[in-house]
Amino acid sequence: MSVCATSMRNDLRRCDADGPDYRFGWGLMNTFAAAQLMTNNAAYNSKPHIKEVTLPDGEQVVFHVMADSSMPLCVTICWSDPAGPALTTFTAPDPQDAMLVNNLELTVEQLDGRTLYRPWVLNPDLDGESAALRSAAATRGVDNRNNVERVSIAAPAAGHVTPETHSSTAVAASPPLPAFSRRPC
Repeated sequence: MSVCATSMRNDLRRCDADGPDYRFGWGLMNTFAAAQLMTNNAAYNSKPHIKEVTLPDGEQVVFHVMADSSMPLCVTICWSDPAGPALTTFTAPDPQDAMLVNNLELTVEQLDGRTLYRPWVLNPDLDGESAALRSAAATRGVDNRNNVERVSIAAPAAGHVTPETHSSTAVAASPPLPAFSRRPC
């Protein structure tokens, strides 16, 4: 399931600004491009575009990817997360507490070690905020709320980049199988 979900999310086409927003989410789904990505990936034994891996507690997964400076690069991880705690009272429209059981973190680093890219995150505190704050663009940071994280780099430096993910919480008894997808966005 996470392979398909990751492929779909990695091929979304933005409707306005970079990153997600509360109006359009991640953008419009490009089913043809996602299917083409999965087909192309299956044609190679090394599975160059999509990786499905087990992430044991306390471990990290690192891949080396060749970036082309003439096209943007997107790296997405998606995993199935067990149900979090049940909500028994609703005092706010959207609870701000993080509910992830398995909290994975994605970063992409230029091999020179000087540039670290983080995923896009939205402001979760929307209660009583102004329309301007609710429509503010996503920023880059640590995402502790979602089981999908995406790093997009508009103009990567040519050469190797290393997508890396690790668990920032104790991984449940059944480790998540994050699916990595990378391709020009």
